[in-house]
Amino acid sequence: MSKVSPMFQSSMENLLEGLSRSFVNLKSLSLHIPYCCLSSFLSIFCLVRKAPNLEVFDIELGFHYEEDEGVDINVLNAQRAVDVFSNLTTVHMKNVTWNLYEMAFIQFVLLEARQLEVFSIHESRRCLKPNQAALALAEVAQYMRSSPAANLVIGQMP
Repeated sequence: MSKVSPMFQSSMENLLEGLSRSFVNLKSLSLHIPYCCLSSFLSIFCLVRKAPNLEVFDIELGFHYEEDEGVDINVLNAQRAVDVFSNLTTVHMKNVTWNLYEMAFIQFVLLEARQLEVFSIHESRRCLKPNQAALALAEVAQYMRSSPAANLVIGQMP
């Protein structure tokens, strides 16, 4: 497993925030996020804002922190003004452990992706809190969705 220092994460976020190039023709994006934390999800938003026509988004999560620092809902609310997922139809999220950042990201996508058809969630076999997985699944199933056609597909990683 490769390690990424917090300083690198911060500089990567700043690098993505400063992107001047737009990826208008980008329709499909696959990302591997090494750490599941706030800066990782902010980096995702920085990149996706530059791809306004993104339709298919595959995201594989890497290392997960055992304890959540808490999710600042104001950070997510600020992303709403940008309309980041307006053309998104398909999301595949892999290696999910149901931490607060993942749950907030899932909820955000379901609320913002008006064209969403499929949101596929693959739970990690190394779920840090397996006793909470059933509760998380029930919560995610109740999240409001912008797209009436949005289907949740939930399974385990092979």
